[in-house]
Formats: sequence, C-alpha cells, structure tokens
Amino acid sequence: MLFWPGKVSSGVSDHGARVADANLDAVPCGLLRTAEDGTILQANQMFCSWIGVGASTLLGVRRFQDLLTMGARIFHQTHWAPLLRMQGSISEVELDVRRHDGGTLPVGRAVLRFGLQRRHADSA
Repeated sequence: MLFWPGKVSSGVSDHGARVADANLDAVPCGLLRTAEDGTILQANQMFCSWIGVGASTLLGVRRFQDLLTMGARIFHQTHWAPLLRMQGSISEVELDVRRHDGGTLPVGRAVLRFGLQRRHADSA
C-alpha cells in the first residue's frame, strides 16, 4: 500500500493530477491520499475492497489512523507520524488495518510526503 499525506506537489499540473487520479484504480495495490491530519482524501478501489467499505464512507469522513488497530494506532502516533514529519518518507512499515467485518489486514506501507516543506532542526 502506498500512502501519501499532504497536498499534491505544486509542480503537477491540473491535467496531470486528473490523469493520476484516473489511474489510481488501475494499479494492483491499495493507495490512499490524506490531509495532514490523516483525513482520507482519496482511496482506490483495491484499498476499499481490502477493508470492505465503499470510498464514500471514507473520503472526507474518516482519518487513516481511525482504521488502525489499537497497537498500530499507538505505533503511528509515537513513531511513524513523527518520523514522517522529520524525514518526509517512510518505507517498509507494517501496520494492521481493521476491516469492516471486524478482521484485521496487515499492510506493508511505503509513505511519501508531497508538497510540504520539510523542517530541519538547524533552521528553527
């Protein structure tokens, strides 16, 4: 699963963004785009089928962290989110997502943060 929080890079044209959006459902993996606070802005069909819900129940309503199991939420809050803010990307992270039927789905994730300035300790 690829997950990219934040805004689409300003270097992407409106047409390019629309083409990318149209191709989200063509890829053979789960894809999410979220706002900085985790609110789900886009989810492709693969991800929705994995967790057993329609996109309309996620988009603009749920946050990514709301879909996680309790242990995964704690890891997200204490390790994953701070590391993403510092580094701008994360790879090879596995978290458990709760499915609509109550089961869990282990997902391996690569995370990219686009369109946001990275903060450096020496620039504060």
